[in-house]
Amino acid sequence: MAEKQKKAVFGSLQPDVDPLLELNDLTAADFAPATSGEKEDFIQQRKSVSYWADAWRRLRKNVVAMVALGVIVLLVLFAFVGPMLVPYGYDQFNAGAENLYPWHYSLEAQQAYKEATSSQDPDEAVAAAEAEAAARGEELSSKDKALIRAQAKAGGGAEYEGMSEEEIYKALGYSAQPFGYSNDELQRIADGEKVFPHVFGTDRYGRDIMVRTMFATRVSMIIGLTAALIVLVIGALYGSISGYCGGKVDAVMQRIVEIIYTIPEVLIILLLATGLYFTFRTRFVQFRMFLESIRVVGEKPEKAGATSSFQALMVSTASRVGTGNIIGISTAICAGGFGAVFWMWVIAIIGGASAFVESTLAQIYKRRDPETGESYGGPSYYIEAALHSRPLAIIFAFSLILTYAGGFNMLASYNLQSTFSGYSFYDPETTPWVIGAILALLVGYCVMGGGKRIVKVTSTLVPFMGGLYVLVSLIVIVMNFGLLPQVLGRIFSEAFDFQAIFGGLAGSCLMYGIKRGLYSNEAGVGSAPNAAASANVSHPVKQGLVQMLSVFIDTLLICSATAFMLLCSGVEPDAALEGAPYVQAALSAVFGPIGPMFITVAMVLFAFTTLIGNLYYVDNCLNYIVKKVPAKEFMVLFRIDAMLLIFIGAGMQIGTVWNLADVLMGVMALINLPVIILLSRPALLALKDYTAQKNTGRNPVFKAETVGLKGKTEYWN
Repeated sequence: MAEKQKKAVFGSLQPDVDPLLELNDLTAADFAPATSGEKEDFIQQRKSVSYWADAWRRLRKNVVAMVALGVIVLLVLFAFVGPMLVPYGYDQFNAGAENLYPWHYSLEAQQAYKEATSSQDPDEAVAAAEAEAAARGEELSSKDKALIRAQAKAGGGAEYEGMSEEEIYKALGYSAQPFGYSNDELQRIADGEKVFPHVFGTDRYGRDIMVRTMFATRVSMIIGLTAALIVLVIGALYGSISGYCGGKVDAVMQRIVEIIYTIPEVLIILLLATGLYFTFRTRFVQFRMFLESIRVVGEKPEKAGATSSFQALMVSTASRVGTGNIIGISTAICAGGFGAVFWMWVIAIIGGASAFVESTLAQIYKRRDPETGESYGGPSYYIEAALHSRPLAIIFAFSLILTYAGGFNMLASYNLQSTFSGYSFYDPETTPWVIGAILALLVGYCVMGGGKRIVKVTSTLVPFMGGLYVLVSLIVIVMNFGLLPQVLGRIFSEAFDFQAIFGGLAGSCLMYGIKRGLYSNEAGVGSAPNAAASANVSHPVKQGLVQMLSVFIDTLLICSATAFMLLCSGVEPDAALEGAPYVQAALSAVFGPIGPMFITVAMVLFAFTTLIGNLYYVDNCLNYIVKKVPAKEFMVLFRIDAMLLIFIGAGMQIGTVWNLADVLMGVMALINLPVIILLSRPALLALKDYTAQKNTGRNPVFKAETVGLKGKTEYWN
């Protein structure tokens, strides 16, 4: 009987030997394990190599990497060793060595150039010729004198006319020598003294450019290395947590990373694109209906005692017009230059259309309180009503609460206390906390009274605050009116310095102007619609126009007043003066010690109205989340927490509070802007309906069925 073959186990990695034996005439002995002696014959004796040695071996084989390593080594030597070998300091002014090129001409060459190109006074030339002729016993004729006079007028450089300086030197037989030297330094060299050259030349102050380049290289390398180490540590920890947890945690953490990488660029693009889209879709509503927006502000509410358009405007303006109008503008100018002002104007004009649409939508989809008859609404409400997505609406409401009760209020608190830094009593360790505590208590007292008290307070303070501030700004501008043309010239020239803009976009006037302009006017962010929905008007478009006007009041009026007040003061903006110090320095230059005192008072009013206006928005979002007015106990606890954040914000660092405010505001905008684009049709139809009724001479009255929303809105059916 033939020997039964062993069947291979399914999934086994062991080969089936028997077919191989049959095909190759191999025996089982050929597959016997090797002896120790046979193994030693196959082993190649090599020296043990460490990981670092192996890495260095691989690096040496990579020609490009070795060249790059050589460049880095040279840069290190240049940046850290070079300043030790050069006798000039990076901030040392070398008198007489201003604006030197990285080449020079010898003293002999310069003298020859002077003689060849200099002209002589005609009278002196004739006098010298007469003296020479008298010494010879001769007398010059009138013809000779005329010829000498004509030759003197022509100058010794007549033959070099039309030639450049370099060409003249070349014609005289001289060439430029390497490195920059002043004439005084050349003379010292001629006297036998050793003088270190200005290899890269000097700037207009006589500072050695090579030394300054060395220090700049050092700073850049230190920043790059520090950033790399920070990224390494954070990335390693973040990645370790993500990899260890895995699953949903990993997915969420990766999505967070992607959002962080894209927010700055996406937000700016989305903001501008949305504003431009609505500008064209509304046929430039910012311009053609500007006067109409002013007219409707003064209209009385449809019901006696209800919130008027003006009161809703004051609430939204209270939030918009705040510390950002002073400190934000100062920060943008100091960091981004004069050109930042222009881009703030642009973002306000473009954003006006977005503000119109979002506030009109808030009016269309607003709700009515069955007990009081008052209206309320905002982005959360039109997201749920039109998109039927309550989860997204809740996310927006939470983001608004975090932004206004947290980021913006902390920033306002910090900006307020920073205005006291110029006073003698200011102690950076204790004063911010004292001011923060006082401000928190005052705001708490006001907001404990609810929305009605907020409306009353802001309606009183905002007009007074804004009017007084604009008046003082105009006084500064008038007192320095001669500087206005120069200021305007620098605003437009720096705004369109595209090399500077695109060479460093993140730190350019474009970016600072847009960011600070967005923070100031809040167009498209989704905050103002919360106030707009409370107004009692006959047509939603009316409040859309009013909120559009609020953007212009904020940026084109108050922010511009701040910008011109600062720039016309004669005080040059500098990064060291960023924030309140620049404002105080500007007013001190005009009004003396009274200037900083006025800014302090203005900042108190600005900050106070900003804080209580922000908390009005927060109350509206809390009502939406819980679907009713929250319990009194909960609201008291929440407002205590809000007061605590105001207190904490006063003692934080400027960079931290600004970055926190920008990020939180960006989250709101990234939700609201796409939403209002999707829901723009009813707002555009409402605008068309409003215009048609106005053209007939009627007071426009809105009905939901006009825009195809019959039975789909709560208030207008």
